[in-house]
Amino acid sequence: MVINNQIYFTNLDNTDANEITNTLFPYAGYHGDNFATTYMEMSPFSVMMSSFSDLTPSSAYVNTYVSPAGSIYSSTPLEDILPILSKQKPHKHDFFELMFVLDGEIYVSIENHRHLYPKGSGCILNRQVMHYEERQGQHRILFLQISYDFLKQIYSDLCLSFFDVEKKQLSGDIMLFLQSNLFKENTNEKAYVDFIPPSADFQVFDAVHDYFDIIFRETLSPDSNSSRKIKNAIVELFDFISSSENFSTTPVKIGSDVENYLYSEIVRVMEESCGRISRSQLSEKLNYSGAYLNDICKKHSGLSLYNLGMTYCIKEAARLLSESSYTVSEVEAYLGFTNSTQFYKEFKKAYGVTPAKYKRRTG
Repeated sequence: MVINNQIYFTNLDNTDANEITNTLFPYAGYHGDNFATTYMEMSPFSVMMSSFSDLTPSSAYVNTYVSPAGSIYSSTPLEDILPILSKQKPHKHDFFELMFVLDGEIYVSIENHRHLYPKGSGCILNRQVMHYEERQGQHRILFLQISYDFLKQIYSDLCLSFFDVEKKQLSGDIMLFLQSNLFKENTNEKAYVDFIPPSADFQVFDAVHDYFDIIFRETLSPDSNSSRKIKNAIVELFDFISSSENFSTTPVKIGSDVENYLYSEIVRVMEESCGRISRSQLSEKLNYSGAYLNDICKKHSGLSLYNLGMTYCIKEAARLLSESSYTVSEVEAYLGFTNSTQFYKEFKKAYGVTPAKYKRRTG
């Protein structure tokens, strides 16, 4: 289907571009005249292939995205997407992201420093690193996005290994990076790992592509063993990248300050309270003025304390509607809403549908 000069294919029931985007990428990406500063995702993982070409007048920006929540293919003419991409700003995720350059090259701005990633190279970022990809030239990139909980489960399963040869998997730079970022309490450390092939070995490129291909195929056409196959493919991908025979890995840690620490504390409290905490309560809990905490929140997320809290609140509402037997009114009461109109308005703004319709679709 074609929506606003953009070609869409999706396996979701709805046909509205905004509903599709809000279903798959709540609180993420481009909204009106602004890019979100923190990207969030409901699925335990997702895989995306993004291609960009500005070599001919008919070139386009193409994305193929798959996750357990649904899949989408979109192709947008450059004349339509370039004005949008020109407005993008540094962002971070509530998930870990592995990027691999399949073809061409791309500059990525990481904490205001430009990094060139040629074909066959990539990086894995933790949830604190501010970054954005500079879309120009010609390139194809693969992204693997994994939630904190799912990645922690995968790593914990690896720690149950019985044999020494298996335990060696836990000693590489990638695994040490995961251990550091998954099991430190309230970490506000900005960290990532670069991986660069020692030579233009097409077998290495193909192997990484094959791991992504397994995840793509098993997600699009799942069977009774697909979850296990996907977990295995992710573990094997990390292990493959960690091997010095395939890649040279460089762990990078970026210094943090008081503001970064305070923002991480704000996020921690928001997560613990499902976003249902007032500015005065937050001020009392963290021993800083509400106005100062609000300024930090805006600086790091682009959202006020109220709006950031609402993102976590509505995200929890969506989880309860899809994973529990709670009715819409029970979820509404559980999260402390006294005004049904406000709850419906906030939920539909985030997910593009009413809470009842969302529950029927996902529950």
